[in-house]
Amino acid sequence: MLVVFWNMIVSYEGGEFEEFNETELNVTETIITLVEDTLWIDKGDYFIYEFQAKRGDILNVTVTVLDGGSIDFFLMEEDKKEQFEGWYNKTQIKFYAYDNAKGLNITHSELVFTSPRTDNWSIILNNYGHMLDGAFPKKEVHLYVQVLRTGFTEEQSFG
Repeated sequence: MLVVFWNMIVSYEGGEFEEFNETELNVTETIITLVEDTLWIDKGDYFIYEFQAKRGDILNVTVTVLDGGSIDFFLMEEDKKEQFEGWYNKTQIKFYAYDNAKGLNITHSELVFTSPRTDNWSIILNNYGHMLDGAFPKKEVHLYVQVLRTGFTEEQSFG
């Protein structure tokens, strides 16, 4: 209360108060858009967005099908993205989905994910199919995708 009073006195000019908004001085913008786009993906194809994330970054991921059937998506590190591409191009035998940040057979999904390590990250939007419990592509899909960095958390550990 005392701080507000002193700020009012400081903002007093010639018989009128300047408008003082304490929240304008204390609010720091913490939301950073890493990915935001709408796109079409042909049946049997996929698309990848890449971005940088640090250990402890809190990511909000939204994937919405605007037109077409359901899809699969994965949020994963660089080495797992390369594994997915190898599987798709038939240079690798298997692809193991990243269980902590995925959506199988979805038309809309929102998730909050805390990055376990600093790395190049990717969101893979899959209209190829061939995933256990995943979508079965019927035609091209029109998608909206958004990845926001909404904050940061420091994990406590003994190691």
